[in-house]
Amino acid sequence: MIDFFYHQDCVWEYDFIMYDLFHGIEFNVISYSTLSSSDITPDVIQNCIVLVHNQFEPYIQILQQMKPLILILCSDEWGNKPYSVELSKFSTLILRQHHHSSYVYPLNSYHLPLGYASSFLQRQISLNSVPIPLSKRKWNCSFIGVQKQDRVHMANIFSQRMEKTMIRFVPNDWKLDQLVVSPSQCYSWYRDSIFVLIGRGWSSINCFRIYEAIVAGAIPVTCASQDEIDISLRFRDSVVPVLHDDSWEKLVDRCLQLLDSPSELLIFQERVWKWWKEEILFLQTLVKRTLDENPRSTQMILSDEQSVEL
Repeated sequence: MIDFFYHQDCVWEYDFIMYDLFHGIEFNVISYSTLSSSDITPDVIQNCIVLVHNQFEPYIQILQQMKPLILILCSDEWGNKPYSVELSKFSTLILRQHHHSSYVYPLNSYHLPLGYASSFLQRQISLNSVPIPLSKRKWNCSFIGVQKQDRVHMANIFSQRMEKTMIRFVPNDWKLDQLVVSPSQCYSWYRDSIFVLIGRGWSSINCFRIYEAIVAGAIPVTCASQDEIDISLRFRDSVVPVLHDDSWEKLVDRCLQLLDSPSELLIFQERVWKWWKEEILFLQTLVKRTLDENPRSTQMILSDEQSVEL
């Protein structure tokens, strides 16, 4: 069984990585805070998965020796770790949480959706989620998150112009067991919303809320230029099909227009879900193929429920 070295600080994305990305694959999870030479045994060299968090530089020498089959790079939202590109030399497959125009990515490096907070889906598989029909949803739009000035403006615009809005500002210290609104409650609210407002994160528009909205069957709405969308939300040969414009005033008008056209609204929702489904199935196949091609690793085959054609 292959070892999966998982950094103990990456609890937020744990469920997404374990139950969606690596669905149906058997491995031995080793939680760690620091990798050292003692972790480099003959059994793990070129036969392990490693997830690193935030500070990549201290791991360069260790990873060079471990040569993991799959290396997952979490964080780097600010784009100030260009040396992370060099890690591709030590691994067969690189999965990274962010995309930056200033980096030149190698062919074995793929942009990974941030996913959703652990317990958001109660350890269920996102592709198995059943959406509430749009016509039966309680809220036209919702937002749950930390209060920032740009988000206050967003909230005011939608609260004043749109009926049935549910906007709640709450603190977030990134401790899952201390959140004012639990991830599972957040899922329930997003699942009952047609649109989810995506206020800008601390560094870019790419944030967990985009993918949480998609998984809940809602349409993510964000204020950003096309250029920023093309960079931050670029995955392979496509971008995340969020509803976007350069002002919240324009966005509320576009949302209201869609609400007046149920057929167009459904088409937009289906396009968003199709993107997620295809991206997850592609990544699952990529992961499985990488492990299959290594004769030293043994893993389970994807279950029948995930054998969906692209």
